[in-house]
Amino acid sequence: MSKLITDWSQQHVLLTGAQGGLGQELARQLTEKGALVTLVGRREEALREQAVTLGQRDFLCDLTQAEELAGLIELVQASRPRITGWIHAAGSSVTELYTDTPWTKHAEVMRLNTLVPMQLTHALLPLLQRQHRAWLLHVGSVFGALGFPTQASYCASKAALARFCEALQREVEPSACTIMYAAPRAIKTAMNDGVMHRFNQNSGTHEDNAARVASLLLRQIEQGQRRQTIGWPERLFVKLNALVPQLIDANLRKPLRQLRQLLQEQKS
Repeated sequence: MSKLITDWSQQHVLLTGAQGGLGQELARQLTEKGALVTLVGRREEALREQAVTLGQRDFLCDLTQAEELAGLIELVQASRPRITGWIHAAGSSVTELYTDTPWTKHAEVMRLNTLVPMQLTHALLPLLQRQHRAWLLHVGSVFGALGFPTQASYCASKAALARFCEALQREVEPSACTIMYAAPRAIKTAMNDGVMHRFNQNSGTHEDNAARVASLLLRQIEQGQRRQTIGWPERLFVKLNALVPQLIDANLRKPLRQLRQLLQEQKS
């Protein structure tokens, strides 16, 4: 099977979530490969600085705001050269016992992680399908296939995104648009700072650096690989969770106790 991308200099990539730890690495590596990138973020000064440093385009947009989202769609429609691919790396999470967190925070996670990429896909997919060998990649999480305590809304949002991508992969011909989904494990970024970072350190859970994950994602796009789960033994845990969830239930009792303690320490 031929590679999807052999020359990044022929690509105009829309990158949503460009200001996150992973997004910044994706932007940097895409620039090094010669791609034209439109960086989408919501912190104006930092976004402008990032774009100037990389010599790329930028578009200020809060993806959770309907009017600004509509503006992004209009930008893509009018963009020249046309967008050939889209990476959605925006996301948020809540680390807390489910009922200890206000519902509004859970709703924000579901909106940004699931509804926004679904809405954007609905608008952008017809435009991408007009391009030759167009593609899109949604960045999910291993937690989309592995329910983890204190991450209920995040797990739910990424599970929904994974099934959404899977359904579209089976609906849309790759010749029209290659739809991809990636499920990284923990990444060393600001979003994973705090309780989860302390838990990962205490439990010996590995955290990948953003540069490595970005490199793996770009390789996935180059190869047109529809699905990718990053990390071992996480890939094993995902398979065991699908086949013998009771085994994972038992193995997560100790982590839950540790997380409860860390959350309590954070509040005190």
